[in-house]
Amino acid sequence: MSDIRIEHGLPGKPEVLEIAMAMGVSRAEVIGHLVQVWLWADQTTREGRCEHCPKILDGITLEGFSAAMEASGWLLREGNGFVLPRIERYTGDGRTSRDRRLVQKERAKSQSRGNGGRFAKTPVGSKKPTTTDTQPTSHLPSDGRISESRPTKTKADPAQPDPTNTTHIHLGDGDYTGDDIPATRYHYVCSKSSDLIAGIIDAIPSAKRRAPNKIRRSIAAALDRGVNPDMLRDQMRGYYASDEGSGEYATWPHNFIDNERYDEDPEAWVRTTDAAKGNAKEML
Repeated sequence: MSDIRIEHGLPGKPEVLEIAMAMGVSRAEVIGHLVQVWLWADQTTREGRCEHCPKILDGITLEGFSAAMEASGWLLREGNGFVLPRIERYTGDGRTSRDRRLVQKERAKSQSRGNGGRFAKTPVGSKKPTTTDTQPTSHLPSDGRISESRPTKTKADPAQPDPTNTTHIHLGDGDYTGDDIPATRYHYVCSKSSDLIAGIIDAIPSAKRRAPNKIRRSIAAALDRGVNPDMLRDQMRGYYASDEGSGEYATWPHNFIDNERYDEDPEAWVRTTDAAKGNAKEML
């Protein structure tokens, strides 16, 4: 299910105050209209880009709201259309719903093409034959007794990779999250990167390690996707030392990793400072 994120410091941001003053409405009304804009962008745009005139936003908010957003820097003209910068701050996992749908569709296409550099997909309810049994043949020997020859077996096609054989698995070619990484891949990554996984877990405060199995699975899936372990460790440490990560509503480690929040700019985790809030109040 798609969702959006609201920063703790959003009501005190200077941009919100600028829009409120320009529109002659309260900050609460501005935040409500911004949520409408972000929900619309999450469902209909790619990376916050739209080819239509910005006034399309006035239809879901207020007349002149798009101009106020542009004046505050939260809307930028781009050709005949516009872009909402840093939209990844507010979409649920850093991508819009449309982005996620397109990725899932592309993933389904690559799986339907067969191996695609990974495991061959076997239709549900069917099994890939690995042996071929011949019908028993009867013959009459000289002593008159009937004997049956044993079934002969043929070897499986060596060109087809076996999902249970971890020699076919390589780090960096996975596309799983902690929830859906297969057991064979999970154990393979753990066997190859146990020290790296332990180092990343050490960067997480002990109070946030309440689901250790989920955390290990999410880290293993990230490494299997080719995520740099040093970057992941540093981002985890930085997040839980930040205003957002040390707060009451911090994201749990496995969700942080599965939602790829390690790609975010650490500035997104910093709340508005008291000084900035004081300046904002003076503007009112």
